[in-house]
Amino acid sequence: MFEENQLVAVYGSLRVNQYNYYNLGIQNQEYKGQHILPAKYEMRSFGSFPALSKGGKNTAVVDVFEVDPETMMQMDQLEGHTDHLKYGYHRELIDTPWGKAWCYFYNGPLSKSSPVVESGDWVKYNEELYVTQ
Repeated sequence: MFEENQLVAVYGSLRVNQYNYYNLGIQNQEYKGQHILPAKYEMRSFGSFPALSKGGKNTAVVDVFEVDPETMMQMDQLEGHTDHLKYGYHRELIDTPWGKAWCYFYNGPLSKSSPVVESGDWVKYNEELYVTQ
């Protein structure tokens, strides 16, 4: 577990005004800003949440926060990550304008049957999806 605050870059349900943003109390953490990752990722929709992997050709939109150790632990639990066993998602450091930030990446291959989020923006993807339904 971390003893100091950490930067974390989130792209799905933890982004500003999304459901886990409130469930985990992210609104009480320090928001640094929005950042667009370079075009080397692939984001796919798993229905109510996205999965991000490296090695694609799309950008990804992330919200960057400085979070306290307790919130970081809750995020690890939500994403299925621990220091000893990795399943669900694992985290890696990425570059942001505010410094290195943790970002959660999906373990394993992304299903080709899951829709690609071409824009790399989960919030925009959901807004467009629900407007067209």
